Order: sequence, then structure tokens, then C-alpha cells
Amino acid sequence: MWYHPYSWSPRTKLASATILFTVVLIIIIATPKRGYPYPTPPNPIYTLVDTYTGPSFFDKFTYFTEEDPTDGFVEYINPTLLSTTTTNNNNPQSQPQSQPQSKHHPHPLNLTHATHSSITLRIDSNRNSNSNSKIKSIRIESLPRYNTGLFIFDIRHTPHGCGLWPALWLSDASENWPDNGEIDVLEATNRGDAGNVVSLHTGRGCFMPGDGDGRVQTGIVTGNENGVCDVGIAKGNVMGCGVRGGVETFGSVFNEGGGGVYALEIHPSGIKVWFFPRGDIPADILTTITTSTTTTTTRDNTPPPNPKKWGLPLAHFPNTHCPITTHFKNLQIIANIDICGQNAGHPTTYTAQDGCPGTTCEDYVRENLQEVGQEAYWEFGGFWVFQAIAGGTN
Repeated sequence: MWYHPYSWSPRTKLASATILFTVVLIIIIATPKRGYPYPTPPNPIYTLVDTYTGPSFFDKFTYFTEEDPTDGFVEYINPTLLSTTTTNNNNPQSQPQSQPQSKHHPHPLNLTHATHSSITLRIDSNRNSNSNSKIKSIRIESLPRYNTGLFIFDIRHTPHGCGLWPALWLSDASENWPDNGEIDVLEATNRGDAGNVVSLHTGRGCFMPGDGDGRVQTGIVTGNENGVCDVGIAKGNVMGCGVRGGVETFGSVFNEGGGGVYALEIHPSGIKVWFFPRGDIPADILTTITTSTTTTTTRDNTPPPNPKKWGLPLAHFPNTHCPITTHFKNLQIIANIDICGQNAGHPTTYTAQDGCPGTTCEDYVRENLQEVGQEAYWEFGGFWVFQAIAGGTN
């Protein structure tokens, strides 16, 4: 019969195979890729909800004092507690007791400081360099938590130098990590000469497209292959899905230029991070950071920041293969300075990648602590958080 393939001539078989191949190819091309349609860029109207500035900066944070979960050579302390030794005549073995410190009476180590113009966090570099004990440092976590929003970070100085692993990030780290997500706005290891790496870490089911897959940003995709953000797929995954900026985005070049502003937008359509050097900050952000003591009530006539006017972000993480509202929620703003640890202290990072000296990271820091401490501090101008007005668009 004509419809029986075994009865076809070679020419008929070839023509039929060509037609079948063409049809299959058309179906493959026309079939949508796994994930959501590429998101339409949001353009909401924002209103200021939280301000972290001035002498009261630390009032909106708690101090993380648990063991460092990344095995760093640090002891995170609460600088509002002053250790004083009480003598008990009946118990010569009496132990030091922690007493609350007045806001106006700084901790003797001076690891935190806040004025009307700047805020600093640093490591303790004044101890005996021969000591084997861990180095005291600071990790702060905001009291308010966020699911979405626009965050403005005025950064004056980033910690850098061999042995350091600083970060400014958002996460539900103490309770539901990684299921509630992590956004590293600024993070670098050791000297930080290669620039800032903006990255995401999540639970299962979050992937990011590559550079050439409709992703519009100025940074370069780095981190795990195939855009995997899930920290559980491979044990010890510290890369996440990252985007690397230029040398001016972190470290010595950043600091010498007077720092700059980072802006983070968390929206159901995706996550974006912008970087603006000190001399190139958009006018609507300058208005925010130069009126840091102004309340939301008196700002009603001041136009809020509008990301639509800022140009391309440094990093863009669309929701095409990652439901943002599912993977990022209940987030705290966190700033810390870790030392060595699983990332900066790993030989692959410390020696091979960053070219730092010494037998090990911890040995180098221990023997050169005062030198390391000279650049081991964050300086902030302040943080500002905006939320979208329901139904409002620019």
C-alpha cells in the first residue's frame, strides 16, 4: 500500500524524513523554555519606611554572638556588653560577668562607632599577636525583616586584605537558611582586587540564565555552572549564582575613590543590584543620602528614588527560572567581617586565587594582625529602605 513505509522508494523516504525533521525542529523552537516568561521591568513608586543612620544606627540591629557557621577565625561579640571581673571572697575562682553598656559609653575595644556622619564596624587588631584565641569581630542583623523593597546602601570603606572575608547581605540566616534565601550585595575575599561578587544562595528550585540569555546587566556571570543557586545540590557549595563587578566595585580602588552607593531592588519580577561610584550617584539617591536625618513625614514632597532612571544594573537575577517571592522572604540586613573561614581561608581561594602569603590564612593573620587591622573595617554613611506603594507606578 502507498502508506506503508516499506513500499516507499528511496526518494520518497528521504523526502519524508526531511519533512519530519523540519516539523520536529519547528516544534522544538516554538516550545517555550522551562520557566516563566521573561519579566516586564517593574516601575513602582516607592516610599521610605526605614532609615539606618546617625548615632542611633545600631539601635535597629541585634548582635550575632554565636559560633561562626562558616568556621571563621573570629569570635563575634556584642559591644554593648562590658566584661567586668567581680571578686567573690568566698569564691576566688569567680568568673567575669557581662554588664550592659550605656549607648554613650563605648565598649573598650571600640569595634563599633556611630556619629551623625558615619558608622564603622571593625575587628579587634590590638590583642597580642602570639595569642591562639579567635579574633573578636562584629556581625549585626537588622531587627526589621523584609520580603521585597528598594534598599540604598551608602558605603564609604570596604574591609580588604589577606585573611578578610567581609559581606553586606540579606538573609534569614539564623532561622531558615537557605530556604528563605540569601542576597550578597557586597562580598569579596582577601584583597578583593578582582571586585565585588553579587550572589544569590537559595533552597531547591532556583536557577539563573547565562550572560547571553536575555539577561541585561553590566557585570559578568560567575559561580556555579548551569546557573544553579541551590546550595543543597552540591555539599559545600559557596558560590551560588553570582555576578562579578569591576575592580572599582570593592577593595582598595573602591576605597580610594571615596566609596559609592549600592542599590538593591527585590521585586516579584526579579532582583537587581546597581553600583554607583561616589562621583556618579543619581540625583534621586543623592537627595536620600544627603537628607539622612529627615523623617518620612517631612519627605512627602521629595521625589523618591526611581530605579527606572538608573540605567543597567550591575547584576540582574530575573524570575524566569526562580520564583522570587518563594525563595526570598523574611530577610534581615546583615553586615559582618569574617576572618579566613571556609571561603577566604580555603587554600584554593587564599593561595591559588588571591595570592596571599603565609603557610595558612590563620597563621598569616595571627602574625600580622595589626597590619591586617588597618583596613579591616566597614564605614557606612547609612542605609535606607523603601517599599512600593500599592498600585502606584511611575
